[in-house]
Amino acid sequence: MDAAHPYPDDGVVVAVSLDGKDVLITKLQNQFWAYDAKCPHEGAPLHKVIPDADLCVTCPFHRYCFQLQDGKEKSGRKGKLVTYPVEIRNEGLFIGLETKTGWSLW
Repeated sequence: MDAAHPYPDDGVVVAVSLDGKDVLITKLQNQFWAYDAKCPHEGAPLHKVIPDADLCVTCPFHRYCFQLQDGKEKSGRKGKLVTYPVEIRNEGLFIGLETKTGWSLW
């Protein structure tokens, strides 16, 4: 990773735009996570939300708690947060997106 795109520190959420998608990236429990920047329930912005120790992102509007592992809402309510696979390669941190290329370098 170059100086323009340093890896985020543990517990820090970084907002990026990749192929027209607003994506949040964080590092927790020695792993990188990437997920959509808006709550799937009503579109609340999640960029100021720090995932908790259980790897859940809690929406600030209605308290929906989405698990980073699979995007599912923890209590079983409808809605699923879009999550993206992350790979560390020699060139840097890659986020898997549903695009023609499939992966984007962050």
